[in-house]
Amino acid sequence: MLEGKERMAAEMARRDPKDSEWRRRNAHSVRMDENPEAALVYLVKEREAFEDDAVHQCEIAGPKPTLVQPCDHYSVPMKNKSVPVGSDGTFAIDGTYRAYYFVVKR
Repeated sequence: MLEGKERMAAEMARRDPKDSEWRRRNAHSVRMDENPEAALVYLVKEREAFEDDAVHQCEIAGPKPTLVQPCDHYSVPMKNKSVPVGSDGTFAIDGTYRAYYFVVKR
């Protein structure tokens, strides 16, 4: 069985470098080799890069949405929270609400 760094390297080799889990494991391996401060600097830099990659512009067919509302983990719409909708009907899903489902009203 692989131990420590070898197991980490094997797991990272199977993942895409754009995957957030790859970045987290990479920061962990930096911490194992260097020090916690170096890993924190690296992780913050990678988080910023991932956040830039994680925004998804959405445009749905049909009439423009008037409201896009995130739902909680029970699929219940979150009160007083909504995703801004552009004048062209597009909206961005960026992880702000940590939601898998959204209610779209037209």
